[in-house]
Amino acid sequence: MNRVPPMAFTDVTNSDLSADLGNRYEGPDGKRYRLVQADSDISSAAKAVLVTALSSAVPTWVVDTTTTANDHLAVGVVPSDIVTISDTSGQIDEGSYFFVQDAGHAVCVGDDAIADGADVGTAVTAGEIDDASVDISGAIGVALEAIASTGDINVLLKYL
Repeated sequence: MNRVPPMAFTDVTNSDLSADLGNRYEGPDGKRYRLVQADSDISSAAKAVLVTALSSAVPTWVVDTTTTANDHLAVGVVPSDIVTISDTSGQIDEGSYFFVQDAGHAVCVGDDAIADGADVGTAVTAGEIDDASVDISGAIGVALEAIASTGDINVLLKYL
């Protein structure tokens, strides 16, 4: 995995990066990232857990917030320091290319009542994580600790 990423891991672009869609890249501190494309506008994207649709059991790498559909796969978490294009609201626009983190320590939106050490997965609430016993896609990582001031969760993502 010695590829050079086409942009910074915190950038969002409307440039056509379809040739790189789905590629994984090694980032700093053992974190890994995958290039994806937004299926629709993703509001308040930072720290959201995203899923991709499956086409004949193959990921499309076109992503959206979590869903209860069975033909989706969790792919990663939007970096908390993502820099969006069009505005300061934190929205990623439909069709934009960006990275999701799929391995290593991440901060995720979720229920701060999740116990340290609990397996976590995608929640029914769009873009959030929850205890894996109520998830829809299998465990995506392990809760390290809740961040009381924000309600977010520190998570060690397994290699998605």
